[in-house]
Amino acid sequence: MNKLTALFVSGVVCVVGSAQAAQQYPLANQSQNWPLLKFQSSTNEGLQIANARLDAAKLRYELLSAKGTKQRFLHYQVYVGQWPVLDSRFVVIKDEQGKVTQGLGQIIVAEQHEQITVPKRFHQSDLALKQQVVSQLQLDDASVSVDRAYQLVFDELKPVLQVRAKHADKIHHYVLDAETLKTLKRENALNGLANDTLVSGGGIGGNEKLGGICYSPSPNSMTSCLQYQFDSNTDKPQELVFNDTDSAIFSEFSGYPFVVTKSNDTCFLENPYVQTIDYMSNQTEAASYTCSTGNENFDKNTIDDSYLNYFSYSGVNDAHFNGGLVMQYYHTLLKELFNQDPDCQSGSYCLRQLKQKVGNNSFGNIQASWDNEFVNYGTGNYGATHYYHTTLSIVAHEASHAITYWNSGLGANGQDGAINEAFSDMASVALLDYLSLHASGNFTATTPYLDWTRDDNSGYGANRKWWYGWDVLYQGSGTRFFEMPSWDGKSIDHFKDYEAGQSIYATAGVLRKAFYELVKRQGWSIQDAFKLFLKANVNCFFAGAKVEDAGYCLLEQADSFAHLSSAQEVRKQIDETLHSVGIVAQSSDLTTLDFGSEIKYDTVSYDLSATQADSIESIMVDWGDTDVAPETWQRSSGTAIYPFLQRELQVLPGKLLRLNLQVQKTNGDVLHGYNHFYSREVKASCGPQFSPASVHTTSVAINEQQFTLAEQAYQSLLDNTLTLNRNNQHSIELGDSVINKKVTVLVDVDRNGVFSAEEMVVDNQTLTTGTVTFNVPDSISDGVSLIRVAVGTDYAFYDTCGYARGAQAFDVKVNIETPELPLAADFSYEVLEGNQVKFTNISTVNSARLPSYFWQFGEAGKTSGDENPGVVTYSQAGKSYDVTLKVTYNDGTNTSEETTQTVVVPVPSCTSKVIPQGDPAAFFVDKLSIRAGGLSYSFDNPASGYNAEGYDEIDTNLRFNTGNELNIDIQSNSIAWGTANWYLENVNENLRFTIWLDKNQNGIFEAGENNISNPTWNYTKTCSYRTWTCRIKASQSIALNASEIVKGDTILRAKLEELPSYALGSDGCKDFRYGEVTDLKLFIQ
Repeated sequence: MNKLTALFVSGVVCVVGSAQAAQQYPLANQSQNWPLLKFQSSTNEGLQIANARLDAAKLRYELLSAKGTKQRFLHYQVYVGQWPVLDSRFVVIKDEQGKVTQGLGQIIVAEQHEQITVPKRFHQSDLALKQQVVSQLQLDDASVSVDRAYQLVFDELKPVLQVRAKHADKIHHYVLDAETLKTLKRENALNGLANDTLVSGGGIGGNEKLGGICYSPSPNSMTSCLQYQFDSNTDKPQELVFNDTDSAIFSEFSGYPFVVTKSNDTCFLENPYVQTIDYMSNQTEAASYTCSTGNENFDKNTIDDSYLNYFSYSGVNDAHFNGGLVMQYYHTLLKELFNQDPDCQSGSYCLRQLKQKVGNNSFGNIQASWDNEFVNYGTGNYGATHYYHTTLSIVAHEASHAITYWNSGLGANGQDGAINEAFSDMASVALLDYLSLHASGNFTATTPYLDWTRDDNSGYGANRKWWYGWDVLYQGSGTRFFEMPSWDGKSIDHFKDYEAGQSIYATAGVLRKAFYELVKRQGWSIQDAFKLFLKANVNCFFAGAKVEDAGYCLLEQADSFAHLSSAQEVRKQIDETLHSVGIVAQSSDLTTLDFGSEIKYDTVSYDLSATQADSIESIMVDWGDTDVAPETWQRSSGTAIYPFLQRELQVLPGKLLRLNLQVQKTNGDVLHGYNHFYSREVKASCGPQFSPASVHTTSVAINEQQFTLAEQAYQSLLDNTLTLNRNNQHSIELGDSVINKKVTVLVDVDRNGVFSAEEMVVDNQTLTTGTVTFNVPDSISDGVSLIRVAVGTDYAFYDTCGYARGAQAFDVKVNIETPELPLAADFSYEVLEGNQVKFTNISTVNSARLPSYFWQFGEAGKTSGDENPGVVTYSQAGKSYDVTLKVTYNDGTNTSEETTQTVVVPVPSCTSKVIPQGDPAAFFVDKLSIRAGGLSYSFDNPASGYNAEGYDEIDTNLRFNTGNELNIDIQSNSIAWGTANWYLENVNENLRFTIWLDKNQNGIFEAGENNISNPTWNYTKTCSYRTWTCRIKASQSIALNASEIVKGDTILRAKLEELPSYALGSDGCKDFRYGEVTDLKLFIQ
């Protein structure tokens, strides 16, 4: 067997030598793979690969950093000999005793004989290598440095050269193939123009919604912007001044982020941290402008055109200010969290220059994206629904994808894609908070700014700081939400609602919610909460991570937030927050409770029926409503548990409810369950849009209950509640005046106050009478809801609230119920082969009342407590069994019902006869006798000697005691002398006489129930010289052992057969060509 060499690479497959020589094993949560970690005690060389060959470059791991106060997160860099492998690192997580508790990244196991190529150029002098590179790249005018390294290229470790070339006005980074000097990658560094200087700039930004914003390093510094006005109907821009001198990268400019490179009279939107490209002018170089007083970027014609076309003043100015703000924010946080400088090659946190392409509509004008090299911002759709995608929320989101890409490398799909998106959404809130902490100027007093940064707890519509994308949308809404992610109609609030294949943005809702709850419920600041997620992103998020992995990683950062409370308390707060949104980390200290819950407008309910009632010691219910005290039930109280297993509470509308359930079991385990809801009034959020509005009827009857309508196009009938039995069909009588009109009926299935196309139960049906019928959809649960009836020309969904043409509409408050059917015990059954019967429970029960089941199958020792016991095997065939099922409610009422059915287990078919191609007259049993205990009983066949099937059955009326031995003697009919001789010449192949006793009385003659004596013994012939014919005589015996035999009626089968084709004993139920079978009915006592 080949010895193996191990190499870790984060998120990629590393193949040493050839693609066939390596196998990939994940490390995260795969403890069975952790033994593949071959640690050596040397701390100088890190972790060296075990069994590395001496004649090849060694693969080794060098410890780069140990993160965490207890050195739990150990980051390693992979080296080939003395040369690093680019972009290859992995994380090993250890406990205080040095035991590996987790591994992040992937392990690659390669066959040891595969060598890693070391090119000749690696052995050349630095000077010789530099000269070759300069000649190849024609860098005569540049200052050049060259480093040797390895890189994964098409699943192979390739030797490469890293080149840094500094020209008079530019800096370039190259990666070259070390063998061919072919350029594999080239990056531009900062445009180092002649006499270049970093200076603060500024200019106009903002959009129609936010108003004009003058990005200013100091008050009144952007004079052109402050004097600008698009037209008399548009307000003048307001000044935004930003200062942050606390460890900021732009501290030279008091933390002001709009920093440009000035060369002579030209300003470039570029600095060491941000490069901003005006994609519609130049797709590769930083945008530039003529520096005016204060280095202001202002061109009235360009600004006018931008606002006229896009209702946004200057996308490039917005992007450069916001991009600088984002990069300064991350530099400040990461340096604080890790107390080191960024180094993207050594394994510490990584920050590069943020490159932005403004006005890049390649992926759509209402799209913004990170393409692993550039952030791309669309222009918006001319202000119709979206403004220029360079607002702070969009820039913070997309730039944070770059931060994630440079550090954890989270993917763009699946659950790690959801983690990626959630982190970027959180960044938009954190950056807005950072801006508000350090911003000043008149803009911070404007209504749009105050709306944008509003952060209170007054409910839906008021908490815009926690809305993602509000600043880029024309409407006063958000793209995604934190307080209740489901407000967008797609995202999930709780991980129990996760479904494979759902949108990553929808799945991200649970993490957005966790971030919000950490701030609002646990009292963390936005900045501390974001630091938690940022530290986890750098420390231990990884490509392919699941949401529960993210939970594990977040918990492991608790030690870094000791300034908030003790590490134990911080961990508890994080754990509770994660559980509140359904995320259960592998290292969670809480046990999850399996329960159901939902909100129906203003009524919240829960269901604990998934937990066996008899296993519950106590229940604590905290509805999360400050107006309602927590409730408890304890077994020792002697009160019924059923009312606490299913419970509901009506609350005031407009409340965020944090339902908290705690169940203690009789074995001492404590289970925790959480869910969050937002209560709303029982009414539609809005009526439909009409074009035009019409009134067609004022009298309506639903299920014969009369309603009077006002002379108006839309109204809500909410004073009374109409009951709808889901088992019935329902009718709406609208009168003859609506004949030939179209009617639509909708049911608010998700109870969100908005009627969608999926909730139509009658779709624009043309009325031939004044009545329409409908059924309650199966997808809606019982309880209060709304139905909408629209009658007119047609009903569509061009608008969120619905669009009714030439129509009127009215909403009705209803209560959907399913009347409880009486308890009825019942079952069906199916008889199978081998004395087996399959039982299926078809009882009518209310599962919420905790039914239990008890089966008695009519045979001693055969019972079951399962709901569906499956297959039961009976001991005897040909008998009937009385089967009873008893169903009992364990809800404190002890209500029970039972039913009994008689099940007949038939005797199985075990026939053995002459096949159609055979001849029953040719060879058969003519005489048969039984000998036992010194007595003999003879049986002659009928006069004809045989029957057409070669089968005979005899009821002997004989009884035999166990302990005896039965001997069966037979004599065949007369056959030709030569045939008899042929039979006896090779009895083993030509002739067989076998007897079976059905010892277990299952009606089948099985191997093991046959005679065990030598089948070639006891064969003779008696012949007649007169007729030259013979008869074959044969004898076999079976012992009646009491330990093997079921006493009672049974059958002994005797079979005489020519040319047997099956193994001895296995042909008791097989047909044959020549011979005869005789069954003898006996009684064993």
